[in-house]
Amino acid sequence: MFKSRIKKLEERVEALENAPVPSPVKIEVSCKSIGENIKCRRKNVGMSQNELASAIGVSVPMVCQIERGTKSVTLRLAADMAKVLQ
Repeated sequence: MFKSRIKKLEERVEALENAPVPSPVKIEVSCKSIGENIKCRRKNVGMSQNELASAIGVSVPMVCQIERGTKSVTLRLAADMAKVLQ
């Protein structure tokens, strides 16, 4: 019983070792690109940083830092921004 399991595991290991390795994909996501998108959308809907900050419950400097890319956005804050900037 154990021998058959060991044999199956050995076959799996061998198959994995012989499998071709996919080339890595480089994905670049920066806070700056996210902030630039937020700034662009805010301007397109005609909203000031002050109005956005009030609508999502953060300070104006926080919105400014997010747009400049010096502050990262939490998932919850991003969801709040998305609702406001629809």
